[in-house]
This record gives sequence, C-alpha cells and structure tokens, in this order.
Amino acid sequence: MKRTTLLYLVLIFGLLETTAQRLEFVLIPFEENGKWGYMDCNHTVIVEPKYEAAFPTYGHRGLIKLKGKYGYIDHTGKLVIKAKYKEATEFMFGRAKVKKGKQAFGIDDKGKRPKYGVDLCGGIFRNCLEPLDAPRFVFKKDGKYGFAFKPYKRVEGTNIQISDTIQAVFDSIISIDYQLTAIYKQGKIAIFHDGDLYIFTDQKDTLFKFEYDAIKMFKTYDDYPKCFDAEIGVKKSNKWGYIDFRGYSFHQYVIEPKYLSIGQFRGDLAKVEYAPNKFGYIDSAGHEYFKRE
Repeated sequence: MKRTTLLYLVLIFGLLETTAQRLEFVLIPFEENGKWGYMDCNHTVIVEPKYEAAFPTYGHRGLIKLKGKYGYIDHTGKLVIKAKYKEATEFMFGRAKVKKGKQAFGIDDKGKRPKYGVDLCGGIFRNCLEPLDAPRFVFKKDGKYGFAFKPYKRVEGTNIQISDTIQAVFDSIISIDYQLTAIYKQGKIAIFHDGDLYIFTDQKDTLFKFEYDAIKMFKTYDDYPKCFDAEIGVKKSNKWGYIDFRGYSFHQYVIEPKYLSIGQFRGDLAKVEYAPNKFGYIDSAGHEYFKRE
C-alpha cells in the first residue's frame, strides 16, 4: 500500500473516532410515528418518542416541544426546564432566548434569567468560509465570464510568468471563499480551487467538472456576517449531500448526495430529509440516527 494511501486511511479513521468522541455526551433526536425521542451515539434509545419536536442536547441542554410549549432536557434525557415557553431557541454559548406570554428574555441552563453575559462554550460551528466580493481573475465579455491569470511556466529550466486566459464561455462565476469558486454553465455547476490554474495550465480546458445541479452554503449565525460553514451542500441527480472545504480537501464527498433536503451542521449533527416528510439526524461521518422504512 502506498504511503499516501495509508496516511489518508489513518486520517479518515481518526476523523471517525473523533466524531464519536464528540457525540459521546450528546443525545440525538429521532422520529417515530410523528413523535420525537432521543438516542445516544450508539443508537441506544434513551427517551422514548413523546415530543412534538426535539433538538440535540448541545451544551447539555436539548430543546423540546410538548403540548405546544417549549422546554429543555439535559444530556441524560431528564426534563430540567419545564415546557412552558411559547417560543424558544437552542442553547448557544450557555444561553437561550425564550418567550412567555408577550415577554421575551434570556435564560441560563438552569432556566434562570442571567445577571451576567454569556458563557463562552464555543465549538459550535465549523471553520469559516468568507466569499470575496468579486472572484479572482474573472473578466466579462459579451455577457459571459472567463478567467485571466498569470501562471508560472518552466521554460528551459527557469520559471517565468506568462499571461493566459480561459475564454469567456461561462454563465456566471461566484466566489465561495478565497481561491474557491463556483462556475455556472448551462444549468450545471463546477467547483474548483484557482490554484489549479497555476499547476495544471496545460490542462486548463478540462479542469472544470460540471456535475452539480445546485449548491447550498450555510450562515454561521455568529459575529461575522459574511462567514459560512466549511461544509457545502451539493445537489446531484435531485439528491443532496455535503462536501467539506476545510483544508481545501474539496471534491471529496463527506456525505454522498442521497437526501431530499439537508440542514446545517451544528457541532457534528445535521438534520436531513431522508424520505418525503421524514426527517432525522446524521453526523459528520455520515452515520444515520433513524430507521429507513
């Protein structure tokens, strides 16, 4: 086995182990006959389905809905904050926002109104992607888009910089992040790293693989308004999956396109629609916490 292949396998198995460890103290919702319960990362049922809605127990608290009101369970499945709120959010940084009657306010993990600021627990979202206002090297001609760039080319043992162009034949070019770009052509989308323009100059006409029908980026809901999660949703053959851009290891599916709709990863879990109007959770290693009928 080649050394690079062995290293790749080590990294994959390391990721799986890390994901399991991170979910060790998280209860994961599952749906059965229209009611939601909780299981652990080993698929052991901890709370039988009885809630109208349920969310994972991040920060040792999980948002639930019971008899039309919202409350919270802890990481053992015990109801620790009674279902008495008209509206409520999941806990983030040790705090949640709730509404009771006409009054909206914040609570801590004991259900009390905090006197001080947030508890910075962190670790909720993925690495951040920040799209550029304008993709690098892009030019427009006759309503179409192309690339103008200056790669290095080795000539007689010396690296020299030359001007090169990929003709304006694309319908649209949109930035995903620094050096990451989505290219649209005839209803299909290709994603590529513009560093490839320098490395594969002689193969530039075959760089773009237009294999996606749509892409989906997820806002991180933090203090960076232009920041998106590193997992990108991709649609192929009418099914959704994920690719991961952390470390620019793109075009490696984190999760193959096989879901009708997908949600954002928070921590290591995302909510997906696996059959019409059937929802459940998956983790970042692709494990499913529901039973397919």
